[in-house]
Amino acid sequence: GYEAARLFDAMMDGDKPESQFVTLPPKGVVARQSTDILAVEDSLVARAMRYISEQGHTGIDVRSVAEAVHTTRRTLERRFRSVLGRTIAEELTRLKIERVKRLLTDTDSPIKNLAVESGFVDGKQMAKTFKRIVGVSPTEYRSQRPGQQVRIGAEF
Repeated sequence: GYEAARLFDAMMDGDKPESQFVTLPPKGVVARQSTDILAVEDSLVARAMRYISEQGHTGIDVRSVAEAVHTTRRTLERRFRSVLGRTIAEELTRLKIERVKRLLTDTDSPIKNLAVESGFVDGKQMAKTFKRIVGVSPTEYRSQRPGQQVRIGAEF
């Protein structure tokens, strides 16, 4: 929007654009509560997912998730696997990796800083986990700036 406004302002001043189209990288999708990815029928699992979503970047573990939703670890693990088909630990890791991806795309912060911001113990652990799950290193992922280019423009 800002780039389109800048181009329009320049055209209003009589400047001719260099090209009919401007290509910008996407900024990504921001998940909001209205997205409601936590909509599961099991209320215990839903509460656990909400807690993981809100606190996953703080380095929580399976035990703390069970305590937060006032149940035993075993009960929560069983219900989690039954409803979602994955373990609590897998969900914690998945959300950490998604946070790292978002930070790699949206910021230029050093990778070692992103590890702590995402709930990993350190950069080494984060890089190893990231490569295992995503298939490329965090540095390679950042250099790729995933997603398709977005074109804005009009016929002149």
